[in-house]
Amino acid sequence: MRLISKRILPVEVNGGSAVIQDGLAEKEDIVILSVFGSDVSSRACDDSDPVLSRIERSKDLYWTRYSDKICYVRKSIVESSPSDRKCPYVAGVAVGETRCEAEEQAKNMLSAIDWKRIVGDSDMLDAVTGRIFSCELLPVLGFWLVALLCNFFLFSSLDRRVNAMRLSQQESKREAKAEMEVTGKQRQMLADYKAMSLPKSSVDIDALSSVVPDGIQLTLLSVNSSGFRIKGTAEDVSDITEYSSSIHRKFPSLEIASIDRPSGTSLYQFDFKMMR
Repeated sequence: MRLISKRILPVEVNGGSAVIQDGLAEKEDIVILSVFGSDVSSRACDDSDPVLSRIERSKDLYWTRYSDKICYVRKSIVESSPSDRKCPYVAGVAVGETRCEAEEQAKNMLSAIDWKRIVGDSDMLDAVTGRIFSCELLPVLGFWLVALLCNFFLFSSLDRRVNAMRLSQQESKREAKAEMEVTGKQRQMLADYKAMSLPKSSVDIDALSSVVPDGIQLTLLSVNSSGFRIKGTAEDVSDITEYSSSIHRKFPSLEIASIDRPSGTSLYQFDFKMMR
């Protein structure tokens, strides 16, 4: 059995309708339509005839050029066949005034279709791969699908048990981690409390507060075991510079984390850090 067949599909167009012989082509076949009948028109070839170029450029016509004439037909007539018929891939359309004339041209077009052309045409390649999938790969995939379903039903119970054990282990790890974090926070709170309770901390805070210029508005003054942190705002950046210089004389470890003015506000913001 050949996976892909190339065929000529005769289409007779008369009175504005098309009669297509469905039995000559399968859905996955690559076909050349051989169009003939009373609705086919022709015009003699003449390089000076402007109508010929309009025919060839038209998106509404199927046409075929011969040595002495050009035959053409409206696409709407060819495509007027019933929508429930099989739809093989159409690789080309040969138009002729007679059936023999159209089929002769269709044979020439059909002989030009080879694997190199199929690979280079994405639509034609899709038609070929669809036929291969339905004829060869689909039964194999169906077998493996049944095997996978059997495997799922046989081992689903074991999988649920393994998942339950995994969830239990994850929960135990989360609880242990939460306990460690709580213990760490408690230790840090105790260290901060001890640091704030020391007389030296009070003296340092007084020193930091005593040198605040008039243009500075403090928004944060915190102390912990590692040092101090000060945040505030000012209308003039020179006030921030003056304040940082005053602090640096008392705390050489001063670190300027940031000085900026957010968009939409006229106030500068600053963030200072000092190690003990």
